[in-house]
Amino acid sequence: MKHKTGRLLTSIVYLLTCFNSHAGNLLANHWIKSIFPTMMPSTQTALLGIACSDSQQQCVAVGFSNVASPMSSLVYTSNDGGNTWSNPIQPAVVFDAPEYLLGVDCSADGLHCTAVGTSTVGTNSNLPLSYRTIDGGNTWSSRTLLASPINSTINILNDIACDTQGINCAAVGLSVINDRHVPLVYTSTDGGNTWSTPVQPTLPPTATFGALLGISCDNNALRCSAVGYAEVAEINIPL
Repeated sequence: MKHKTGRLLTSIVYLLTCFNSHAGNLLANHWIKSIFPTMMPSTQTALLGIACSDSQQQCVAVGFSNVASPMSSLVYTSNDGGNTWSNPIQPAVVFDAPEYLLGVDCSADGLHCTAVGTSTVGTNSNLPLSYRTIDGGNTWSSRTLLASPINSTINILNDIACDTQGINCAAVGLSVINDRHVPLVYTSTDGGNTWSTPVQPTLPPTATFGALLGISCDNNALRCSAVGYAEVAEINIPL
C-alpha cells in the first residue's frame, strides 16, 4: 500500500483476518491494523509487491527507496504473517543506477524468492532486473539484468509467478519499442538465476499499445494467466 502526505511517500502494511462462519474460510474483508515498517532516512519509500509462504507466516515485500542516490531497491521480511517486519534490506551492493522492485514470488516454504523490476541504464534506457534469495529475503544475489528486445528503450517487469519450489518462474511487464508499449514476458527454470530471451505476446489486431501488469500460475508454473491493458482507439481495455 502507498501512503502519501505532501511530498513524503512512505510504506504502509495492512493486516487482515476474518472468519466466514458458513464456509469456514478466511476472507479479506476485515483489516486488523496498519503497520509502518521501520523506515530509512528517505523522503520516498514504497512497497509494491509481496509474497508469502503457504502458511502465510513467512513474507517478503519489495519496493524502492531514495535513501541512497540514485533510487534503490528495498526489501522487508516478516516471520509472523506481517505483524512485525525486519529492518529495511537493500539488495543492491553498488548503487550505480536507479532501480525499482515491483514484484516478487516465493516457494511454498517462503525461502526461495525471486524479485523483479527495472533498472535505469544510461540516460534513456531501462533494463529488466531480478534478484533472488534462498533464505527468505535476508540475503540476496547480485543484480541480474535481463536481455532486452531489439530496439527497445524502456523495459519493466511488473510481476512474477513461480512454482511451489520457486524454481520455474514467469515474469511479465512491458517494453517500449519505437515509442510503442508492448507486452513483455520472460521465463526462468532456475529460480531467476538465468532467464529466457524476451517473449512478446501478440496484441489484439486493433490495439496500438499494451502491457502486462500481473500473472498467476499453477503449482508447476506450466499453466499461467497474465493480465494487463491494451489501448484501442485511445481507450484502455482489459487484456
